[in-house]
Amino acid sequence: MARRLGALLLGLSLTALAGCGSTSATAGADGTAPVPRTLAPAPAGPSTGLTAIQGTVLGLPDGERATVHLEIWPADDDTKVGEAVDIRSTPEVETDPSGHWSVAIDPSDLGRKYFSTKSPVLNVDVAVRAGDVGASWSVPLWFLVADGVWRSDQYATIDDRVVDLTMDLAAQQVTTTSSVGESETQALPVMPFTAPSG
Repeated sequence: MARRLGALLLGLSLTALAGCGSTSATAGADGTAPVPRTLAPAPAGPSTGLTAIQGTVLGLPDGERATVHLEIWPADDDTKVGEAVDIRSTPEVETDPSGHWSVAIDPSDLGRKYFSTKSPVLNVDVAVRAGDVGASWSVPLWFLVADGVWRSDQYATIDDRVVDLTMDLAAQQVTTTSSVGESETQALPVMPFTAPSG
């Protein structure tokens, strides 16, 4: 087995997705009417392996890509009031030319502070940065221990899909699609991004 890179093994698989799925509209660069764009459904079944979550970033200027990383919160946090929370941040990954990204997580590389097979759920924030703006959205990720796959909740099965998160930075909307295909669209706060000084 490859050496552990810190406490978290993060694998990025950027795939060109094909097939039918939800549709979004993207305006042409010259201000013409939006052109419908079909987004493929998230992968499903045993072949998903350790892919924990995937998504798409929409509303990017032509040719621009976004970066994505996960912030993992402790499962059993004994932080006192006024103390900093020990949040684990994964390395940033870049979206592909279509805005797609996906992240695989090996639970064996997570410390007990973040993950336990007795309650195999991760509380994560998906953080996106594109140019001078950024956004973040919280999502629970459940590891089905018996099947060795990540899904949206403990009632999902190995045949269901991985969690899908579509963030439209221009429309300031986020759509979360669960492992059983239930989607919910909500307002997404998009904030100016300020790079750390120094």
